[in-house]
Amino acid sequence: MSEKITGLPIIGDVDLCVLGGKLHTVYRALSLARQGKKVLLAVKESCLGEDICQTFRYRLSEEECSFFPEETRTKKLGLLRPDEGKRFLEDCCLEAGIMLLYGIWPVDCPEEGRDSSRETAGSRKRLVRVAAKGGLFGILCDEAWQEEEAAAAQKGYEYTVLAGGFPGQDAFEKKGSVRCGEKEVFFCLEGEEGKGLLTISLPDGGLRKRWAGQTDGSAWRLTEAQETAAEVFGRLKRELPWLQLGRFAPRAAVTVDAAEGKGGEHKAGMTKGQENRLYGPDWKRFPANKAEGCRTCAISSGDPSLRSEEAGIYRKLPVMDSAALREEHYDLVVAGGGTAGAMAALYAARGGLRTVLLEPMYTLGGTATAGGVSTYWFGNRFRDVREIDAETEKMAAPLGLPRREGIWDRADDFHPGIRGTVLARLCLEAGVELRFGSMVFGTLCERTAEGRHCCGAAAAGPDGLYGYYGRAVIDATGDGDLAVSAGADAVYGSERDCITYWASLAQYTDVNRYRNNFSSMIVSADPADMTRFILLGRRRGEQTCDHGGYVSMRESRHVKGVYTVNLKDLMDFRTYPDALYTCYSNYDPKGKLDADVIYCGVLPPQVKIQIPLSALLPCEEGGGRIEGLYVAGKAVSATHNVFPSIRMQPDLMHQGAVLGGLLAESLKQGMLPEQMECAKRREFLLKLTEDPLTLPALEGKNGEAGKQALEKTVYRITAASRTHWVDVPFIYEETEESPVTAAVTAESEEVLPLLLKRLREETSPYDWKNGRGSDGCPQECTGGLRIRLIGLCLWHGWEEDAEEYAAFVGQELSGSGLPERAGSVMCAQLLPDHGVMPETVYHMNLLGRSGKDCILPVFERALMLLAAADRDYQDIHRGIYHYVESFAYAAEHSGRKEFIPMLQKLIRFPEFAECMKEERQVALMTERLQILYLILCRALAGLGEEDGVRGLRTLQSYPAGLAVRLSAGKAEKEERKRKNQKIW
Repeated sequence: MSEKITGLPIIGDVDLCVLGGKLHTVYRALSLARQGKKVLLAVKESCLGEDICQTFRYRLSEEECSFFPEETRTKKLGLLRPDEGKRFLEDCCLEAGIMLLYGIWPVDCPEEGRDSSRETAGSRKRLVRVAAKGGLFGILCDEAWQEEEAAAAQKGYEYTVLAGGFPGQDAFEKKGSVRCGEKEVFFCLEGEEGKGLLTISLPDGGLRKRWAGQTDGSAWRLTEAQETAAEVFGRLKRELPWLQLGRFAPRAAVTVDAAEGKGGEHKAGMTKGQENRLYGPDWKRFPANKAEGCRTCAISSGDPSLRSEEAGIYRKLPVMDSAALREEHYDLVVAGGGTAGAMAALYAARGGLRTVLLEPMYTLGGTATAGGVSTYWFGNRFRDVREIDAETEKMAAPLGLPRREGIWDRADDFHPGIRGTVLARLCLEAGVELRFGSMVFGTLCERTAEGRHCCGAAAAGPDGLYGYYGRAVIDATGDGDLAVSAGADAVYGSERDCITYWASLAQYTDVNRYRNNFSSMIVSADPADMTRFILLGRRRGEQTCDHGGYVSMRESRHVKGVYTVNLKDLMDFRTYPDALYTCYSNYDPKGKLDADVIYCGVLPPQVKIQIPLSALLPCEEGGGRIEGLYVAGKAVSATHNVFPSIRMQPDLMHQGAVLGGLLAESLKQGMLPEQMECAKRREFLLKLTEDPLTLPALEGKNGEAGKQALEKTVYRITAASRTHWVDVPFIYEETEESPVTAAVTAESEEVLPLLLKRLREETSPYDWKNGRGSDGCPQECTGGLRIRLIGLCLWHGWEEDAEEYAAFVGQELSGSGLPERAGSVMCAQLLPDHGVMPETVYHMNLLGRSGKDCILPVFERALMLLAAADRDYQDIHRGIYHYVESFAYAAEHSGRKEFIPMLQKLIRFPEFAECMKEERQVALMTERLQILYLILCRALAGLGEEDGVRGLRTLQSYPAGLAVRLSAGKAEKEERKRKNQKIW
């Protein structure tokens, strides 16, 4: 591929750009900012003071204690309280006017990228290129500096794990040594206020030298430190039964000024306090010198949809799409060592492929480990997952760790540090070349006669820039970062807008216990939005002692593949000739859905769902397959609305294993996985993981047999037919198709005549008035059946009985307040979530699909009740959020101009003005209200009303997050045609 000039997004324009975030760097940057310098700190990690917070070396020196205020540290030992310390550093920087950017790796300073438009006094701004999840970005500055590593001779390294259970609030200290293998390992156990640290010291050569001959021994060294720390903890636990094992530090700390013990071993904690980290080595200019042994390679980088002029997020500079890279060659390149990526690399290496795994963090497992979600939630436990569970249990069993009660199995709950260590050890033992600290920022592609071919990935790592070439590449970044760089078409969140399910920054209430939280959206490809999310996330959660260092993305991109799985496929139990793996889950969105079937009251069942290989094969916008590239993890080709059922950890682990194993088997045979015969592929996958790739058999839906089966299904519908599975036990699996789900997924021209026939034959107009159940719905009688059948007819576009349905809904709204939800709200969080709405809202949405005059009095009555109500949006049963939203749904589907004054009244509710105030952004309900305001304004704009357009433009500005801003921009340009359209 030849080099080309593209627009590089400029994310900062400052006097001084500093690459790094150690304590001494922050301290010096504060001094410069207070002297009037405009400073930007670009940090790889998700916090400042990384030399403290990433190594867990929270014991402060006397001088450091004088810098950190009293409320951030313990009184006697001077242990930094993690969350308070991180917030203090951030607050200091923000108050001093320092710009913070997290998740940034330094790349280079291309000469052709100088900004001649900013000439002052004969000088031009320098361009610093940096890498982030969104690819390459630029920072303009007068000076660029990078942290210099200490030059003192390395004596060894220390590794720390958090410890808990310390009795009382007093200080506790214990130092000593234990024998591990042939070496003496020194330790220091210290704690105060019930929490503390266990630090071990290891010589530079390690204990077992398992990394001898490895290209990079750092992953082995870190894994050994973690195993040794666990072993030392186990010894201490026998002596101190109250001791609890907390989280593992992401990084080891190199010791350069340690005290010497007998034989020259470094003794953990034996020095008087820590070295003073406020005054580190001087910065060095970036880049210090030109890298040797590199070749200039053309790269594709970034998400075009976020970099386009139309998106309007950043100004651009024309820069060559190339970089000087050191080259390494493998059979398989795996980008991302999270839930799926680690398993893909492991199974590929076991299958005989020379595999490199590129991971920006220093632990494997992603959401399950660094993300803090260390409890399984649904998912299948095939052989691949069971092995990891067994190895985790083997390491954990001697340590006497407490664990939560599992719903499905004892292995449901696990220690995240141990899980990460197990994954790293298994990968290393299998021969995987593990590259921690490596941020992938682009693809190495070429154009062939067959189309686009991906042959590698460009990454920035601890030792510089590398080009990793392979016969195949797996994008396991979780967000499709590599795929979009290679030119793959993708959707961010919902196809209609950029609304995603909530992301999470883990909230730790103790040294290892996390609180499940679902906060707000994030566009991970944008460094500023990533930083915004982290800053807000660290200020959320009560009684939190720390937040995680990894942003757990529930959803981001869906890379469009050869086939896109949708919600209809799930409800139809669809199977595929190229079936790859099987998922199992309840319907667990944690965020805003937009599937019409859910708005109209049919929530997806708790089932197994099959995913085809074709959903992992990314395509360009024109539909051409990008050869050599595969997508693993949650970014596979699936719609926003089916995604909640295919994202569970065990299923993604299984997905990674089958993809890695299948690549090894197919490449061994000289072909790609998609070129294997379906039967042989299935046979191989069954042998590899025991996944049978079968779903419950349903009657055929095609031909004459399909018509007969559909007729039988329609005649099985009753008023009590299940439409929700929110209330079923977690271990339940639906294996039969509900007659209602079959009716809503059927083609209208086939099912509508059958529904109308039954409606006319078995029911009479208004017979639902004869009796009502305790939940306000018609009792199981012909009246209840009639309402059910009319609702299904409305779903399929039949409006002749809309007036009767309006009378039914009007009766529901005849009381003094809005009817509350009578059904279960199990698992539902802060609305909008799970699609659980008051039953009356489902009826209003179905009615709103009609354009008849009769719908208007119903909504006018609802508006009157809404305006008079105490609108508590957090009460799930009351469902105020969904009542408000129903007006937009009806306006878009009916196209009635009479909704304009109703929507205008709604957007003037004071809560919508409040949600745009900067001081309200930390509150979880704020972004949810912004989304609701967007939906109302979009509907207004669709009716040609300028108030709606003005509202959408308001949402395209700060302080709204980028997902809301982009969604509002898309809404302003949207074609206004929703009548009878169905989103799956």
